[in-house]
Amino acid sequence: MKFINILSVAVLTLASSKALTLPTNYFRDITPKQLLSEINFGYNLGNTMEAIDRTAFNNDDYDLISETRWGNVKTHEGIFTTLIDNKFNIFRIPTTWSGHFDDAPDYKIHDVWMKRVREVVDYAYKNGAYVILDTQHETWNDAYYDNYEKAKEITIKLWEQIAEEFKDYDEHLIFESFNEPRMGGSPVEWKGGNEEGRDVVNKLNNEFVKTVRKTGGYNDKRILMVPLYAAQ
Repeated sequence: MKFINILSVAVLTLASSKALTLPTNYFRDITPKQLLSEINFGYNLGNTMEAIDRTAFNNDDYDLISETRWGNVKTHEGIFTTLIDNKFNIFRIPTTWSGHFDDAPDYKIHDVWMKRVREVVDYAYKNGAYVILDTQHETWNDAYYDNYEKAKEITIKLWEQIAEEFKDYDEHLIFESFNEPRMGGSPVEWKGGNEEGRDVVNKLNNEFVKTVRKTGGYNDKRILMVPLYAAQ
């Protein structure tokens, strides 16, 4: 399966030092290779926006408390500006959406959570850094044929909303479809999967790309990342 203008692997550290380019009101239609040439050092904001506590999903304030469930402090802009001052210019923000959206058929992302995700993205983006935003620690996308239709439906619904929210952001924002998409619970879960698992992952990645591209704004040419089976 081939995609145009898509990164399939994230390279977050390069040797040379490049100056930051602040966000603009236009989109530079650059290639993935050009983007990589502008990267200095990258930082993965782990265990914060991706933190998940399935036992607390029904709590009324879950959208507000999930970020610190794994022991980290609430994310603030100073984390990013300190790193940016030290030549970091790309940030991956692993984000778990499970627990933060409603049931079928709309799978509407909670307004409070979407607002918080955007706020954290802006901490880096508005300071001129690149940002990678993904879906993390999801189980609804288990790569089995008997789960494919449901996974496809949720993939489309979630990425329609995420892409719409950020459609006017320039090339500094990159979308990553999934983190480690795989056959959860299978004997081959971490062994490269099998034909079924790889096929489902490829199909879901394809739905992700089609969905983002249809949302308008700058998403028709935004650089996208599509991990292979069990990759991140």
